[in-house]
Amino acid sequence: MHKSITILAATVALAALATGAALAVHASDAAADNTLSFTPHAAVDNPLVREPIVFWDISGFTLTGPLHSRLAVYNDGLASISSASNGFFGAHSDADFTFVGLDDVLSLRQQLGAAGAGQAGDSDLFVSDVPLQTVTFFPKPAPKSRANTFNFWLAVEPEQQAVLEILDDFIEDHFPGYVDPLTK
Repeated sequence: MHKSITILAATVALAALATGAALAVHASDAAADNTLSFTPHAAVDNPLVREPIVFWDISGFTLTGPLHSRLAVYNDGLASISSASNGFFGAHSDADFTFVGLDDVLSLRQQLGAAGAGQAGDSDLFVSDVPLQTVTFFPKPAPKSRANTFNFWLAVEPEQQAVLEILDDFIEDHFPGYVDPLTK
C-alpha cells in the first residue's frame, strides 16, 4: 500500500511541476488509511513563479575587514540567509535556508508595508567603516512587479529603523543561532 501512495504522490508532484501549480500536501495517518490529499496553495499570490518579498543586503568594509550578508524571502515561504567576512580575525561564512509558513510571509509583507518599506528613501548620511545596507521591498510580488529599494549606512530615518527591527525579528524567529556579521 505504501508503494502506491509514493507513486501517487510522485505522479501528482510531477503534474504540479508540469502545470506550475503550487500544492500543499496533507498526509493522514498512513498506517491507518494510507491517504494523501493535495490542495492548491491559495495563499500564494502567484503560484506559477517564485517571487521575492524582500532582499536585505549588507556589504562593504568595517575596521576588521570586508563583509557581505543577505536575507531573501519569497512569496512561497522560502527564506535564505548568508554571510561572509574576511577580516583580521579570519574568514567566516555561513548560509542557511528554511521554508516559513505562508502566514509568516504575509505577515512580513504587511509589517514591512506598514513600516514604510514601500516608500523609504536613501539616506544621505555617510559613515566610514560601516557597510552599506540595501533593502529591496516588493509590496505585491508578481511578474514585473515594482519594488522600492533604499540604501543607508546607519538607519537614522524612522522607516529604516522600523524595517530593520522587523527584519531582525524575522531572522531571530526563523534562523535561531544566526550570527549577525555586524555584531560578531
